Amino acid sequence: MNKEFREMLRNYKETISYYADLRQTVYEFVQDEYSHLNISASGISYHDAIRADQWAGEWDNPSRIATWEWTKMYSDYQGHSGIKRFDLALKQGNRLLALCYGVPSKRKFILKLHAIERTPINNPLNGRILEIVLFAADSYAGLLGSKELWLCNPMSPAHVRMYSKAGFEPNSNSLGIVTHLISRYD
Repeated sequence: MNKEFREMLRNYKETISYYADLRQTVYEFVQDEYSHLNISASGISYHDAIRADQWAGEWDNPSRIATWEWTKMYSDYQGHSGIKRFDLALKQGNRLLALCYGVPSKRKFILKLHAIERTPINNPLNGRILEIVLFAADSYAGLLGSKELWLCNPMSPAHVRMYSKAGFEPNSNSLGIVTHLISRYD
């Protein structure tokens, strides 16, 4: 191996470690802030992704079924483009309660959340998931120096209303379809 390549590899490994440390800091923030709920926060494992893909068959209302596959997203986010990723798994004990994936823009000005989902059955955090996910995402965005948080591709008008109530501003395409919602930081 030549010297240049070794230096590049060292820098790459340091970058991976830097973003992993930022995510770990966020997980600790979440666990401290919500310690009264007895939840753990971590990155998404492949096992978590498999379990979350099974949630599709558990929803009573078909409009609540996610349009993505967590296992595919897991593979996508583990690659080179996912080094700066935001990923969050919320659990109580061994029970998976919610997942979220996102990624910052190239210059980290925007943190885009692409997928948020919770377990549909007996979720003790029902009604609190978005709050906790947004706390974690805000924390990560702050550590990155991001100026905006986007919730991308909302699944339904009900999700648009829920995100709007949380302070996000809808943005629509030329057909009037909401493509994402934005929260700006001062």
